[in-house]
Amino acid sequence: MKGQKFCADCIEFKSKSLTAEKIVPQLRAGMCWVQSLKRTIEIYTGDKRKIHLRKFVFAENDQPDAYLEANRQLRADPSIRYYHFDEVHGQALADLQNTSVQEI
Repeated sequence: MKGQKFCADCIEFKSKSLTAEKIVPQLRAGMCWVQSLKRTIEIYTGDKRKIHLRKFVFAENDQPDAYLEANRQLRADPSIRYYHFDEVHGQALADLQNTSVQEI
């Protein structure tokens, strides 16, 4: 929880491949899990605050440009932000950028 806002990050780890059929369904499943969690929280506590969800893929692909838009979002699903493993090493999740935040 960040301040008075719930935040969730879904992350898919890949060795090299950035194909949509390997990433998009996994992160969609993560989003469904967050939706279920939100409903459970609402039922048991009455807390109806939105959950702010970000989706990421971390990979070792050294030439990801064929899969990415200029802002490093995946072409197959612009809600997913790509980071190379080396870029995120030692960083806090809260410091990572993703222009797409979904409210659940």
